[in-house]
Amino acid sequence: MDSPTQNPPAETPVRPRRSRMEDRPLLTDDLVRDILKDGTGLPNVVYDGKGGITGFGFRRKDRKWVLNYTVRGKGIERRYPVGGWPIWKTERARKRAIELRIAIDQGGDPQGEEGDARRAPTVADLVARSREDHLPTRRPKTVESYVHQLDRYILPALGHAGAPCI
Repeated sequence: MDSPTQNPPAETPVRPRRSRMEDRPLLTDDLVRDILKDGTGLPNVVYDGKGGITGFGFRRKDRKWVLNYTVRGKGIERRYPVGGWPIWKTERARKRAIELRIAIDQGGDPQGEEGDARRAPTVADLVARSREDHLPTRRPKTVESYVHQLDRYILPALGHAGAPCI
């Protein structure tokens, strides 16, 4: 027996289905122009369709081609900016995305490698560490000579350079 005061079961919200690659159109320059003219109702990143590259898309807010990928072994998802539109046309960006996808499939991480290069120590960092660790063990005249050479020649020329570049 149902009582009239009983509340009906609450409907669970339906999540919109993620679009499948087969259902999306292939990205072209004409499609990008149409997206930029009237992209209402579209997500911020419009991905490539059937016949395209998995994870390759166009980010509307800053007009860039992007490639989404997952780092092998770590499970970290990244979005790599391939290039800006209209300087990078669709075919050129797609070719670059294919090159990146091949490197990723071989275990590479282009976004992570760029971050590692930015975080690498500079020559100035290594000189500071050398002054703390190495110079105290040298004779005073040698220390004076090293400090002069470092301050006069090496730091002004190479202090800002990343150590892996040398």
